[in-house]
Amino acid sequence: MKTSRIILSIALLATATANKAAAQSIDDGLRMSQEYPTGTARFVSMGGAFGALGSDFSSIDVNPAGLGVYRSSEFTFTPSFSSTKSRSTYLGSREIETARGFALDNMGFVLSTSPSGNPEQGVSQLNFSFGYNRSNTFKANTLVKGRSEESSILDYFAAQAGTYNEDTEPWKLEFWDDSLGVWDPTIDHNAPWAMILAWNNYLLGDDGAKYISALDETWGTVEQKRRSETSGNNGTYNLSMGMSIANKLYLGLSMGILTHKHEELIKHQEDADLLNVASDPIKFLKEANGPVRFNYMDYIRDFSSSGSGINAKLGAIFTPIPMLRFGLSVHTPTFYSITHRYSYNMTSNVDTNGVTINSKLSNDQLASFTGRYKYKFETPFRLIGSAAVVLGQLGLVSVDVEHVNYSSMKFRNGEDGDDLSDLNEMAKETYRNVFNLKLGGEMVLGNVALRAGYAFYPSPYRKIKDEDQQFLNQNSHSHLMSIGAGYCTNIGFFIDAAYQQALSVNQYRLYEWTDEANGIDVYSAPVKSNYSTGKFVLTCGFRF
Repeated sequence: MKTSRIILSIALLATATANKAAAQSIDDGLRMSQEYPTGTARFVSMGGAFGALGSDFSSIDVNPAGLGVYRSSEFTFTPSFSSTKSRSTYLGSREIETARGFALDNMGFVLSTSPSGNPEQGVSQLNFSFGYNRSNTFKANTLVKGRSEESSILDYFAAQAGTYNEDTEPWKLEFWDDSLGVWDPTIDHNAPWAMILAWNNYLLGDDGAKYISALDETWGTVEQKRRSETSGNNGTYNLSMGMSIANKLYLGLSMGILTHKHEELIKHQEDADLLNVASDPIKFLKEANGPVRFNYMDYIRDFSSSGSGINAKLGAIFTPIPMLRFGLSVHTPTFYSITHRYSYNMTSNVDTNGVTINSKLSNDQLASFTGRYKYKFETPFRLIGSAAVVLGQLGLVSVDVEHVNYSSMKFRNGEDGDDLSDLNEMAKETYRNVFNLKLGGEMVLGNVALRAGYAFYPSPYRKIKDEDQQFLNQNSHSHLMSIGAGYCTNIGFFIDAAYQQALSVNQYRLYEWTDEANGIDVYSAPVKSNYSTGKFVLTCGFRF
């Protein structure tokens, strides 16, 4: 399910000291820390509220004690199809994009044994399992369009240049200078890559006192378009053991190997309107020694992060009477090793000295704007309390409450020796404690079961009283509604189907910067994106 978007501005992702901050952001941490009801169709259809129930392969990832509830061995296989629709509003313009795809959400095997042979005494069940469950999906496409009268990303480039390189001589931003020979600023200079790209594409100039953009003050409006394509997922390979003690107490332990993959391609385009005039005569690059008129530009950033981690889960289920069950489980942090890869590209079209220049960097130059960064990451602890009422063969009702403190995530051990404490402080200031709620119900009619569920995930972002410092996503809650049905034959074959509808709202800004002269923060208008994901899940299984 796609519920986490780029929450901070593009500026955060694209700005860096030595361009290292582009290697990771706290958004990466949030993506690795969030989990949603994904897996078998029965699990999905009941909102993932299985912490006190068990006897479902995906429930093992919530409370491994549920493995002890099994009375027979089992194999499950779960493909899914999802469609995510984004509706983005920016400067009064609304755009809709859709992303669709198939996935494997679950495959698992359970081996059930009965050591004591007596269901009322001793260890009546000792069960083992191995398999895979998906816990988050990032597939989504987003399109943002609007006409801005207040700012351009070129203003951001100019402000960034002044903030990070006040004493930088402009010639140092060029790749080659006849007087110096070969010069590569991505290696020999500390300038942010966005600034270097803008300078080499005629989008920045130097008036002798400061850096300025190629857009004159009387530029009118500029049409802005931003397209984002994301993909990837989180998943868990678990090896688990569960037991039943006299059908009263169930205990379980699970060791997990987790995988993370996230990819995002962002293309930001700007086109000037006919009111745009040439800039004042200033010195730009190369042969552009006079006025420069900006026509259009493309700025492309390609980010990906991938890695693996390990964690452990310990759980218990207690049944004081047959119809009542209570569950409790704790999940250790997942200890990830992550590699982040990133690349940048920029092209432009400008007029100067009566000549139109279509500017782009060579392949050799573009090779300089790629990077990789490795670091360690720890997700927060999770504590899950559960309760269920089982009405014999008629059905059941269950509820899970999950506590997660997202502010406790930890970035560690950057490959350049950085302890990444700045990201940890940012996470503390940005995220908060949350209690996620999951509800589920099932009604059994012979060999047929009807199910429904709901899950509520409050925003992980803090609420700030100062209006000027409010996080845009402090109200970005997520709602998941689901229904499903299942059929079980008398020979052990069963099939379950579920449909899940997920709704979330997120906001972000295309760019932002600080006006040092006036001591104020300058923002693009906010983008508001509504995401709606419909997902169909089908599980086929065998009990033996």
